[in-house]
Amino acid sequence: MKTIIKEILNNNRSLDSEIVGLPDIGKRLDGKQFSKKTRTIANAINFVSKGTKEMEKTIMHDFPKYSFASGNPLKFKPFKHSINAMKKSIKSKNIYEYPTSSGDEKDREIIIKYLIKEGFINSNPYKSSKLIGNGLSTDNVAFTISTTQAFSLILDIILKPYDVIIIPGPNYSLFTFSAERINSSVEIIDLSEEDNWLINPELLAFKIDEINKRLRKKYKTNKKLSYIPRVKAFLNCNPSNPTGKVLSNKNIDILKQLSKIANEKEIFIIDDMVYRDICYDRKNIAKPMATLAENFENTITLLGLSKSYGLASIRAGIVVADEIVIRELRNKIFQQMDSLPNIQISALTGAFNSRERRYKYYERYFSKIRKEYIYRYDIILALINGIDSVKNKKNKTKIKRLVSKVIPDTDCSKILKNGIVGLKLANNMEPEAGFFTLVDFTELKGKKYDYIIINNDRDLLEFFYYSMRVKFLIGSSFSFPNDDKLVGRITFALEPLELVKSFYAIYKATLLLK
Repeated sequence: MKTIIKEILNNNRSLDSEIVGLPDIGKRLDGKQFSKKTRTIANAINFVSKGTKEMEKTIMHDFPKYSFASGNPLKFKPFKHSINAMKKSIKSKNIYEYPTSSGDEKDREIIIKYLIKEGFINSNPYKSSKLIGNGLSTDNVAFTISTTQAFSLILDIILKPYDVIIIPGPNYSLFTFSAERINSSVEIIDLSEEDNWLINPELLAFKIDEINKRLRKKYKTNKKLSYIPRVKAFLNCNPSNPTGKVLSNKNIDILKQLSKIANEKEIFIIDDMVYRDICYDRKNIAKPMATLAENFENTITLLGLSKSYGLASIRAGIVVADEIVIRELRNKIFQQMDSLPNIQISALTGAFNSRERRYKYYERYFSKIRKEYIYRYDIILALINGIDSVKNKKNKTKIKRLVSKVIPDTDCSKILKNGIVGLKLANNMEPEAGFFTLVDFTELKGKKYDYIIINNDRDLLEFFYYSMRVKFLIGSSFSFPNDDKLVGRITFALEPLELVKSFYAIYKATLLLK
């Protein structure tokens, strides 16, 4: 091995190991450990990703693998208007040119007109801005490679070292590492069944004050810092991953309270709306914080194609924010990669525009997607709770036929009548959007199979993977707030037959327990 390669290896000993599972989640710039809560999440994710692969060495059977851990949406045709816009971009005579860092002016204007139609409003625009409407200009929008990149860049702009972003638990776990990689901190605020798994504004305000008080005490005598760190942001994933809960007009009081807190405490609300288009009830679609008056300046809205438009592999996102934030975002993009691919921007303008024909196609397109997701959720409902828990008569008939194709008669009758013993859906957590549900396995606690005794969620996953090669995200990987519960995040974006096969494997695994 050449010395120059050894130098890289000495700087990061983990590179000496074969690539297994997810890449390294990274580390803090200051060399310190992630916070205790973030380490817990990291350890859980690594076990789901790498630990199960390591278990392959000890598994003696060759059963098929069943994974509920994917974040992929259902297999569905991509949004036609995005495809057409990308084709047009490829055929363009100026494809030889580099795009600008924040995207072409005309493309940003298309997005702004869409936002205006959706009710976004900036009540305090800059006088220098060339306004299009509702106080919005093209300087309020930038394009990114996915909402994940957008989130990381935004944190780099708004957080100083040791500043805090508050993230609800349960959450999208990979976002919890972004702040700590840049020497800032993540604090988890627990959601609860009593609050319908929605953010409680009073508890959020209290937590902000408590954290700020703690930080003032800790850093007031620190001469190395020219400032006192504080809470700078709250992540509002709406609809929520993984609960599928939605803040809409029916929860307008919560949204208004969040707006008031953001203004009084001087924090940003990062409004992650990547699941917005797959709200099941179109009369109660997730409501953007930026549609509330007096709240645009401290709201940063994230939009994207990955979860709704059948275009996850395009990796395209949008940031909507105050002009000052967008200016610095543009700088960050330029410093990292100069500019974004035009084909991604075209996909976004095809999906998010104000044309009437777009909205007509949108309604037809998402009507089919919503029905399919509801059907696939009903499959899970039937397998866990029994077929009589399914209220939709058409779905009920389809599910009976589907299950009978996969599961032998005796087991099929038992499952359709009683569900799978030992499993239940988490209380008060029926999803209103998205394609995840949380399954409660707590009744399996204390049971044993081979060398495994199920005492925690890691034991739970080890049992299911070791016995039947079934994998899902465990509660500690997404900050489920009750450690006494054994909870897994299950995707129902799988194909219907795969869903039934996967749950039948879970059923057979439960029969092995003593």
